[in-house]
Amino acid sequence: MLWTILEWTAVIAAAPIVVMLVFGRWLVFPGTSLSEVQVYSLSRAPGWTFAPIESGGLRLNGLVRAATPTAPWVLYFGGNGYDLATSQSILDDIRGEAPWGLAVWAYRGYDGSGGSASEDGLVADARAAARTLEERWGVRPASLVIVGQSIGSGVACALAADLSREGTPPAALVLISPFTSIRALFEERVPIIPVGWAVRDPFASDRRLAELGSTRVLIIHGDRDSLIPIAHGRRLAEALGDRATLLELPGRGHNDVWLSNLVLPAVRGQIEAASN
Repeated sequence: MLWTILEWTAVIAAAPIVVMLVFGRWLVFPGTSLSEVQVYSLSRAPGWTFAPIESGGLRLNGLVRAATPTAPWVLYFGGNGYDLATSQSILDDIRGEAPWGLAVWAYRGYDGSGGSASEDGLVADARAAARTLEERWGVRPASLVIVGQSIGSGVACALAADLSREGTPPAALVLISPFTSIRALFEERVPIIPVGWAVRDPFASDRRLAELGSTRVLIIHGDRDSLIPIAHGRRLAEALGDRATLLELPGRGHNDVWLSNLVLPAVRGQIEAASN
């Protein structure tokens, strides 16, 4: 029996939803593949320490560069394709000659860390990271600057919101190439078919930022970002009002943000302002 037009239409319409349900998490979290030995070798760089932690029964590989006692700390959450080597390099560039503390942990399923990535898992791990910094290095949230890039912006927003709800907001928040939500992003990519409900890790940063309180937020976004359009950064900045500063990078896309000579001074300025 020949299929009717209606039946074929239903199959075509369902295809993107099936793809999201089956492959959506892989698209969001492709993973990186440094071994624990390779991560340990990164800790041989001057000032750095290999700092694995436990979260939800999983071991997560990480790197820490300690600060002077009164200096702020930067906790970084990178993009979904960033390994610890890339994140370490970015943190070193941010620090320069400053005495700031630096910390980054591999997402679960990344760079030898246990488990597999999901929104709930990464948010729990971020909380474990902040707790570890406080317990092991004495870093209180009031000295913590959270920096999140791309998918990491969703993790950073979640952690900042959690700390704010507990009455211990971070010193500052920096969001680089952020989204309002992953769900909104996929709905924009497939505007006719309602794939949003099939997104297993929605990362609703716009809702979480509503719980942020008075923490200052720096948003950095390239105006030619084809992966996460700059409209997302603009909407977040508009929702935050005078708590946010939006830095738009002319001619920059999603993966070349750090090549702009505007970025490091802006991030350093946010850290310095938070420490005063």
